[in-house]
Amino acid sequence: MNTNVSADRLENSQNASRNDTFLENLCADDEAPVGPEQVTIVIHVLTLLVALLGNTFLITAFLSAKDSMMLLIVNMAASDLLMAIFLIPRVITREIIRSSAFLVHGSGGVFLCKMCTFLSDMSLAVSTQTLVVIFVERLLAIVYPMLYKKITLNVRWRAIISTWITSAAIHAPYFYIMRLIPFHSNGSKIQLCIPTWEPAFEDESAHLRYNIFLFTTVLLIPLFTISVLSAIVVCGSRKDKLAESRTEKGKRRNREHRFPSVVRYRKSCDISRGY
Repeated sequence: MNTNVSADRLENSQNASRNDTFLENLCADDEAPVGPEQVTIVIHVLTLLVALLGNTFLITAFLSAKDSMMLLIVNMAASDLLMAIFLIPRVITREIIRSSAFLVHGSGGVFLCKMCTFLSDMSLAVSTQTLVVIFVERLLAIVYPMLYKKITLNVRWRAIISTWITSAAIHAPYFYIMRLIPFHSNGSKIQLCIPTWEPAFEDESAHLRYNIFLFTTVLLIPLFTISVLSAIVVCGSRKDKLAESRTEKGKRRNREHRFPSVVRYRKSCDISRGY
C-alpha cells in the first residue's frame, strides 16, 4: 500500500515538473526576441502587398485611360503580377514552416509544381523582352521619328504577344523537368518540387546546359541589346542637338547678312545702354 502511494506521489511530482517546464518554455517563446526569420517574413509579406497593389493599379489605370503608349508598361506590370502571385507566397510558406517541402500532394500538387515554377520564371523573361521592345520604340522615336509614327496599337499588341510566346517556349522544358520527389527528413516523409532531367537525359550536364541557356536568353542577350540601343539613342540625341545648334547659328548669320542696318542699329543701342 505504501509502495503504491509513493509511486503515485512520484508520478504526480513528475507531471507537475513537466507542466512547469512546459509553461516556462511557453513563456520563454513568448518573450523571445524577434529573429531574422520573422523579419524576413514581414519583408516578403510587404513585398507581396506592394507588388499586388502597385501592378493592379497600373493595369487599372491603363484600362481607364486606354493609352496605347502605356501598353508595354502594363505588360511588365502583368508579368510582375504573375511573379507576385506564384513565387512570393511559396517563399513566405517556406519561411514559415522552415522547410522546402511542397505541401500539396497528388496530381494537383504535380500540376501546381509545374505551373507555379513555369509562370514565375517565365515572368522574368517577359519583363526583360518587354524592356527591349520599349528601348526599340525609344530608338525609333529619337532616331527615326517617321517610322515611330507608323507604330499602331496592333503592332504593340503583336510585340507583346511575341514576348509571351517566346518566354513560354524558352521555359517549356519546365513541364518535363519539374517533379515532386519524395524525401525522408527527420523520420518523416516529405516531397520537394525540384527539376530533374532523368531518365531522358543525364541530369547534371543537362541541368548545367539549360541554366546557361536561360542565363543567355533571359538576361545576357536582352541586357546587351538594351545597352546597344541606349548608346545609339544617346549618339542620335547628341547629333540632333548639334544639328539644331548649327541651324540656329546659320539662321542668325543669314539674318545679319540680309539686314545689316538693323544689326548695326541694335549694336549701337546696346552700346548706348552700356553708357
